[in-house]
Amino acid sequence: MITKCPTFALYVCLRVAAALANATAFIQVYRNAWCWKSTVQPARKVVSSRNAFCSTLVRWQYVAEAQQKDDDSVTVTLTRCIMGRNTTTAALVACAILVFYFPWQGDCGLPARRHEVVGDTSWSAMPWLNSFDEGLAFNCHGDNQAITGLYSEHDDYYEDRRFKIECRDLPRSPGQTWDSGYQNLYEHPVNFRCPSNYVMTGMQSHHTSDYEDRQWSFTCKPVFGYRWYDCYWTPYNALDGVSNVQTRVGYFFTGVRSHHYSWYLDRISSYRLCKLLTSSELTDLIQG
Repeated sequence: MITKCPTFALYVCLRVAAALANATAFIQVYRNAWCWKSTVQPARKVVSSRNAFCSTLVRWQYVAEAQQKDDDSVTVTLTRCIMGRNTTTAALVACAILVFYFPWQGDCGLPARRHEVVGDTSWSAMPWLNSFDEGLAFNCHGDNQAITGLYSEHDDYYEDRRFKIECRDLPRSPGQTWDSGYQNLYEHPVNFRCPSNYVMTGMQSHHTSDYEDRQWSFTCKPVFGYRWYDCYWTPYNALDGVSNVQTRVGYFFTGVRSHHYSWYLDRISSYRLCKLLTSSELTDLIQG
């Protein structure tokens, strides 16, 4: 990961540097990295100034270097540096620039701002549901269950993913199964949602080595008397990386969207989760 993405390595190094508040060597490196010079002639008074907007975080410093010439004129070189007030501040400023500059989840795998996740899924104890380059045909075992969590990993040799899926009990018995049929062509996006107030109970996919991709279909069931509430989309997984959607109590899968990248021969996927509440519970929330 780090060799593929130098910016991620820099991010990690800066985080380590932030913990070393007294690392004077880092201060010097940091100064040199953010300095540039200009020449002023004839000589004039040089003053130190502080940027008012950033005064609490950084300071601007001007350093003068005077050089006497043969013709008695003086050349003054100004070196303008942005310097942290201390090592910790310097590192935090640089880290903030990196975190907010890069997208929510890029190829580098930089941390993304995420919806709060409170999960208790232990994936290591669960079996894989498919082999690489093989189909996936999964439905929750119990008639009274729906999908709540998902884990997948990519293999560069097979250029495919294998999956683990978790189901939890619904608040009441659902209705009849609804089958979506295939939702995408190979190398095309998936943009799927279960019908309103349905929850996802199964996932099926077929793999082809010609495109190193999968076609996806889904099964959903209605939960009569309950409605979606507090729905959100999970962050996309990193290309060639792990997808880990932890179970949250009371939340169930209701949609999937994904995009295929031919260069990586992989998909990034995001999953829609919703909480199920009765009409009276929703009314109480609205009125409360």
